[in-house]
Amino acid sequence: MTTPAAEPLRQQVVDRIITVLETITAGADFWAKPQVVRRAIDPKEAATFPVYGVFTGDGQDPEERNGEYSEEFEVVVKGIVQSTTDTVRAQEHAIADIRKAIDRDSRLGTAGALGALTVSTRIGRSATDEGDNIREGLGYFAQWIKVRIFGDPFAI
Repeated sequence: MTTPAAEPLRQQVVDRIITVLETITAGADFWAKPQVVRRAIDPKEAATFPVYGVFTGDGQDPEERNGEYSEEFEVVVKGIVQSTTDTVRAQEHAIADIRKAIDRDSRLGTAGALGALTVSTRIGRSATDEGDNIREGLGYFAQWIKVRIFGDPFAI
């Protein structure tokens, strides 16, 4: 059996979100350069903060129309920030960076961008640990990204 040349569309979307987050750099537009991983990470493993883990989340049943499929699913970015002075501010800056980077890429129509890979990419809800880890100087959060794709999500 041969290995397919291309990744499934859902995986291409996750890969692109990881790439977009990896290109964030501290400066005029963004607060901090994150470490981005494709798995859960213990804060002790983090080389730097913030650190973002990227996962696929809940989805809806694919809808079929005339042999083409439309599917909506979530990509979840779970993050950890570190601050000795203001964990809430660090969480909000990290969430804003994620939202801004994803929104910008979703508006691009260039090949490989979220705007070209998806029918729509929308910023969803976010949640924080509500200060539960303040004693360790850490803040945990999650940002949901809602994605709609069109085509054959089963093809590669």
